[in-house]
Amino acid sequence: MENAKKRETLLKKLNTIYKKGYIPSRESSEYNQLYTKTINCFAHACFNLSNDDLQKLNPYKSELHDFFRNFGSCGVYNYFKVATEKMRQVGLSVQKSSLSESIQKNQWKIAYYIMNDEFSGTDIHFMIQGQDGKWTSKVGSTSKIEVYDKLPDYYHNDYSLIGIYKITNPYIKLDDQKEIEMWQMFVFETIIFTKKIMPKSGHYFFGKTNYIYV
Repeated sequence: MENAKKRETLLKKLNTIYKKGYIPSRESSEYNQLYTKTINCFAHACFNLSNDDLQKLNPYKSELHDFFRNFGSCGVYNYFKVATEKMRQVGLSVQKSSLSESIQKNQWKIAYYIMNDEFSGTDIHFMIQGQDGKWTSKVGSTSKIEVYDKLPDYYHNDYSLIGIYKITNPYIKLDDQKEIEMWQMFVFETIIFTKKIMPKSGHYFFGKTNYIYV
């Protein structure tokens, strides 16, 4: 019961990070040694938390490790479905994308790889594209970050590129959204003001040529 409550608290704290407008920006900076075993390729690409945010989540380090690394027995071909659900639990959304697609400032791209080798077995890998256009990958349980100028079709020869996706932080309002909301607020306040000073005829003068029915 206590573990469930701590996990719930962790998810709320992760959600809060993105509600504040967080967008991945660590690029090739290495992880604090305290979190090298907690952060895997999935955590690096899909969440890309800063060292400062990881430090704030330190009381929930065990739950964080479990959240990023425990996928049960879903099987390698269902891994992405589970990964997508984990991202949605903290308020992020995931859609199919491509190398050529332009993205908004509240989005980032990830690449998904699968290894299915007769001798090495099955495994998956994620990479993220930074704001500088380069792709980065976290190497195992080390703090090392690999940097690629171009997205490789194969990762370490064994992993095949399956798809490119974009992750959206919906809590970040784009400039056009802000303009629409400001206009809506202006119209609303104008209507309220007009109601107070004009007779209740049902039609109120607005501007030079338009009428608003209230």
